This record gives sequence, C-alpha cells and structure tokens, in this order.
Amino acid sequence: MPFLILFAALLALTIIPGLWVQSVMKRYREPANRYPRTGGQTARHLLDTLGLRHVVTEVTERCDHYDPLVKAVRLTADNFNGRSLTAVTIAAHEVGHALQDARGFGPLRLRTRLVHWVGPIEKIGAGMLMLAPFAGVLTRSPYLALIGLAGGVLTLGTGVLVHFLTLPTELDASFVRALPLMKQHGVLRSDDLPFSLGEVRCIASHATCFATDAKRQGGVVHRFMLTADGLSHAAAIQIENEIGLPPRYLVEFYARP
Repeated sequence: MPFLILFAALLALTIIPGLWVQSVMKRYREPANRYPRTGGQTARHLLDTLGLRHVVTEVTERCDHYDPLVKAVRLTADNFNGRSLTAVTIAAHEVGHALQDARGFGPLRLRTRLVHWVGPIEKIGAGMLMLAPFAGVLTRSPYLALIGLAGGVLTLGTGVLVHFLTLPTELDASFVRALPLMKQHGVLRSDDLPFSLGEVRCIASHATCFATDAKRQGGVVHRFMLTADGLSHAAAIQIENEIGLPPRYLVEFYARP
C-alpha cells in the first residue's frame, strides 16, 4: 500500500502541473492572429536584439525547448508559425533560456547535465514497472514483483525530483528574462500585460482586480471591477482560516474572472 500511495503521488506531481499548463496554453491560443509576428519571428527578433545571432530557430516535432548543446531555440509548428499570445510568450520563454546560456547561468548547466543523466534512468524505471507484474507471475514470488515495483517508482521519482530542482531555471527564464524582454521591446500588447493601481494588482483583459488584506477580519480578499468610470469595489470576500477549510471563494473567482 505505501508503494501504491507513493506511486500515485509521483504520478500526480508529474501529470497535474503539465495538464494545468496545457489548459492555460490552449486558452490563449485564441485569437490565433493576435500578434503581427509569429512565434518564430518573435524568437528571431529577440535573439538578434540580444546579439545572439548564432542561436538558430527551428521547428521541432517534440515539445518547445532550447538546446544549449547546439544553440537552438526549437518550437512546435503551431508556436513557430502561430501569432497567438501563447505562441509569442513560449517563444520568448525559450529565448530566456538562450539568454541564460549566454550569461553562464549555473542552474541551466546543471539542468542540462541532469536531463541527460536522468533520461536513461527513467526509461529503466518505466521498464521495471511494466515487467514487475509479469516477473511476479512467472516466478510466483511476490517479493520480486515488489522489488521491481519499488525500483520502478524510485527511478521514476528521480525525474520528478529533477523537475523540482530545475524549477528555478524555468521561473528565471519566464519572469526574470522573458517578461522584461517582452516589455522592453514591445512584444506584448498593453492589454495583455498586468499592471498595478497602487496596491491593487489588475489584469486589464479580465477587467477584474484583487487586493488582499490579511489584517482585517482574519483575512479578506477585495474584488474590484474595471469599468469605463474607473475602479469600483465589487465585493469583500471573507477567507476561511479554520483547519480544513480552503479559501474556496478564491478558486471560484479566479476560475471565472
């Protein structure tokens, strides 16, 4: 049972974040012609602006990525040729990795080594998981099956661990490199950029703002609406702070901005 729980937890940690990212990317693929430049043109423009003309841009059948070994930003056909918000932001994110590489960003180098090291181990782990039930049946030894299952879970778990260890690299590429680049060079439309009204964070495309107040009434989230007349206070949402009660209203309002 503990192995099954561990396996389910690892599976959730591996799959759920990816599903969430895919849903966000799918959401912002429309409108498909939102920007004048394609993702490939955006990547090329940013790379040239940074003086990284030696970094090539290519279409790939795999996932979007930057290859530090051959100095290439590779985008799927949808993102390379697309003009959506998703296409240009993914292109800028991969350029962020190219900039990390050019500046000698240590965590990126570590990630590159880890990915090449973990890849074969993950394949071994997947093989052990598939063979474990058959080994148990053929040898009639439940212990052999459990050993195979445990080995498979542990080796697959190394992949999850690598993802967590390299998370700072992804965050840096997006928020420290790509976002400032897109702002500086006017890549994004103004209504796609978050802005601030005092202490209130706003998203213009959603016409909704949220401000937190942790000191009042045990925790309150204020919801504001952006209208033609300015900023209006729509609601003060009480946050549940007892054990076992999540801030369910936050989920509701963020899901339907």
